[in-house]
Amino acid sequence: MHSHPNARLTQKGRLRLVSQHLEQGRSLRELATENGISLRCAYRWLARYRSGGPVGFPRF
Repeated sequence: MHSHPNARLTQKGRLRLVSQHLEQGRSLRELATENGISLRCAYRWLARYRSGGPVGFPRF
């Protein structure tokens, strides 16, 4: 899978972050900090997952 040069996480990493939030109940703020992304970005990925499932994460 290709990722753009500034991406902090790959598609798998984004899915893992969202899964940890939904399945383990971890806070998005905590996960965002651990992964070096903004809280806004984490919410964006969560919204994409909710609207399209794993397919909602585009590949770059």
